[in-house]
Amino acid sequence: YYVELGDGSLGFFAVHRLLLEALYFADICERFKVNYFIRDYNGNLTLKATRFVENNNSLVVSTSGNNVSEDITFNYISIEFFKTKEPYRYIKLNEIDFGGLLTFQKEQIENIDIINEISVNNNELPAKSLNLTINDFNNEFDILNPKSNSINILEKVKSIKIDYYLLVANNYQSITLGTYLLENYKIENQKLKFDCYDTIYYLNEIYYGSNFYDGVEVKQIFNDLFNYFNYTNYEINISDNDNIKLMGYIPNVEFREALRIIAEASGLCVTTNRYGKIVIKKLFVGSTSIYEKPKTFDRRLFFKENVKVEKPFSINFTLYDYNYNTNNIEEIYNQELDIGTHLIELDKLVLPNTIQKMETNSNYDIINQYALNCVVKVTQLTTVKLKASIINEKKTSYIYNKKYVNDNCINIDNTLINTNNVDSVAYSKRSSGKIIYNFDTLLMPYIEEGDNGIFVTKYNQNKPFTITKIEFSNSIIQNIEGE
Repeated sequence: YYVELGDGSLGFFAVHRLLLEALYFADICERFKVNYFIRDYNGNLTLKATRFVENNNSLVVSTSGNNVSEDITFNYISIEFFKTKEPYRYIKLNEIDFGGLLTFQKEQIENIDIINEISVNNNELPAKSLNLTINDFNNEFDILNPKSNSINILEKVKSIKIDYYLLVANNYQSITLGTYLLENYKIENQKLKFDCYDTIYYLNEIYYGSNFYDGVEVKQIFNDLFNYFNYTNYEINISDNDNIKLMGYIPNVEFREALRIIAEASGLCVTTNRYGKIVIKKLFVGSTSIYEKPKTFDRRLFFKENVKVEKPFSINFTLYDYNYNTNNIEEIYNQELDIGTHLIELDKLVLPNTIQKMETNSNYDIINQYALNCVVKVTQLTTVKLKASIINEKKTSYIYNKKYVNDNCINIDNTLINTNNVDSVAYSKRSSGKIIYNFDTLLMPYIEEGDNGIFVTKYNQNKPFTITKIEFSNSIIQNIEGE
């Protein structure tokens, strides 16, 4: 779909049978109520339905079922905001969801497999996964069933939330186990099978917007990344006292890999919470000195356990050293370009905001400048000649934990790692051999990856560890792994 921000209307290139499901307001809208109309139109702009919605201080407003027939078709929606509780307020929407709400009860769920994991050492940035099988005894999702429109709701990246109801003091409390996005589905033998992943799985666009950072707070580097993609559903939970500063840049890599690079260089963890929001936080690995009391796992509730020690290893770091002189101006681009907006990938690392035209030329303008790229807008066929201050990049090798270099050695090449932070990064990799705890226990839906726990050994010793992976199905048993 496309959005015309001026009048708050949305158009579709094909007729849809889906409802406008929810509007997600920005945090600034939480203080005041927003009243608005939603009007649905068909192809010739004939009004099909009107809905009135009042936002009672909620940041997520469900709009489904407001005086709208379930079989409405539309290809144009108008949203008219006409009243707020406080005057002269801007309204900002972070997200608009289309579709319908389906709820599957326990009796319909034949099988569910969830794998939620994090990477403590940031060698990778894993995505959480959900495999779900639903019994469709009433043929609700049969594409030949003329009485059902449920199949129209199943679209790629449709949000799927899994809730577990825990009996506490004779009352059931809902605990969200995770929020996932639909990747694909298939229907066979009256069974509906979903393959789903969390948001991290879908962060595959290339990041061209890195600046060059010289002692910049890691929060700013993360914010630059998210802002480049206009991504707002994230939070950074680190203290200003941590004072994590980095030097370097991020290459032209996928969004997901860019997150991993920053996390690896800063020793932080990137994951998604149970509601689908990306969370960046600091882990207290294998520690009991945290704000909340660690969970003690009673061995009497174990069904099986497996404890192993990871083999020690050496790390061969490629360290990056940068030096520059703002007076060192060189030609960085010289090529003829046609009319249009062009992303130029540079062969040299440059200081952003120093890119300029080599000669007066009114046929193009420099729109954006980055460390490895720039964007120009050409209004007439012309030769684009650019110059900028060059950053000299020098690489050196540094081996950490040298005694294992011949037996077990890994290579790390990260443009944000240098002599200032290499030791802290090496420590976070825990290369001297770590204990991996793995055990099956009764389902505890309130436990999350990243939580700290106490593993009680058969010798009655308490071993602190951090949960890195939780896997469970529709049984009462879950598998927990930590280190």
